[in-house]
Amino acid sequence: MEMLYSLLWFIGGAFSYRVVSRLMQYGSMIHLYTQTLVCSLAVLRMTEDNIITAQQKRRETESKAGMSKEEIAKNDEIESKAIAIWRELSITTIINLTPAALRPAIKFKNWRQAMNFLDSSIKSN
Repeated sequence: MEMLYSLLWFIGGAFSYRVVSRLMQYGSMIHLYTQTLVCSLAVLRMTEDNIITAQQKRRETESKAGMSKEEIAKNDEIESKAIAIWRELSITTIINLTPAALRPAIKFKNWRQAMNFLDSSIKSN
């Protein structure tokens, strides 16, 4: 009887070890992915800032070159649409390239939510 209890405790311990180690591995994987996601979103934000700066420089250059305000506004509209498409495409690509097991770590569906997620992640660190 003592041998049976020992065998049951051994099997229970081995099973518990497997379950706990898998959970810890999954948690570690989610944490690593979340950190990678935050860094990727930070790079996207820096890229957006650079695009906006380049847009302002373009506007100044066009004004100095003597372009009409209508032409400058038309270029701004085209660029704004391109930026909006780039933002949407960036977030959609991140979501679509994330493995299904890690998708619960993504707490956003659009650019605004992604930037809020980035801000809250930076604040919490």
